[in-house]
Amino acid sequence: HNPVLVTDVARKRLDAALLADSEFLADLGVMDYSLLVGVDASKKQLVLGIIDYLRQYTWDKQLETYVKSSGVLGYGTKQ
Repeated sequence: HNPVLVTDVARKRLDAALLADSEFLADLGVMDYSLLVGVDASKKQLVLGIIDYLRQYTWDKQLETYVKSSGVLGYGTKQ
């Protein structure tokens, strides 16, 4: 595995963006999130985003959980 090298300017932008995003989520009382990192080889760019932040457990999230756990649509295992 090779490290991904970024310039000092890009690193400072990344640090600032992550700080702003995490402060925004902290202000909302959300602290469980994941950072998705990818490489766009054709553009030679690092691509990233914050995903899977906590949210209220509303009816649509309950439906998603049911579908995934029941085996409908190929998710999970049917019991």
